[in-house]
Amino acid sequence: MDFKSRFQEKTATDKKTAAECSGNAVAKAVSVPGKAADADILKILKRPRSKKYMKALKLLDIISENDKRIIAEMKKEAGLSEDADVTYTEEDMEAFRARVRGIIEEEIKKEEEELKKRELKKLQSLNMTYAYCYIAGCVAHTITKTGLILKHYNKSEISELPPEQKFAASLIKGESDIAEIRDGYIVHRNGRGDVIKMYNIEDVVW
Repeated sequence: MDFKSRFQEKTATDKKTAAECSGNAVAKAVSVPGKAADADILKILKRPRSKKYMKALKLLDIISENDKRIIAEMKKEAGLSEDADVTYTEEDMEAFRARVRGIIEEEIKKEEEELKKRELKKLQSLNMTYAYCYIAGCVAHTITKTGLILKHYNKSEISELPPEQKFAASLIKGESDIAEIRDGYIVHRNGRGDVIKMYNIEDVVW
């Protein structure tokens, strides 16, 4: 199945997630969360993302594009050369895709479980993540908390996004950058998963 068909199939099966992800926050002025912000929330959100999580985000373009690239990555992980005579079945490749998505889902699930224990989940649940896109013609794509690419965006499409999503996408300046949109904040991270800056959505204006 080619990239276009695979992407259309994923989009069709993820409509519910797309509806849940659409933002409707009204923002007023750019600022970093300040005195009124809950210390526990900030402590959790400022934690670096794990290395395997950041690697999984980078692999999403590969696992959604074509089988040849998936096989190349599987060989790389196995320590094999690109021309190694190894056969991978569709089941093997699907298992690889599931493992990559599972890494993303697991990290977000653990975070949300902690937020729930501290009774902070309602305020801080993850809605979607914008990440740098390696596919030609695209500048960013959205990722659900279950590791699915929701949509690829070119520059003109980004300009038509709702305010908080447009702002998040504008933060993606270089490879590996990500911007997480939460119910209360937008968290901008670098390729190592460290926080570059946090924005309180209620305090941001466009």
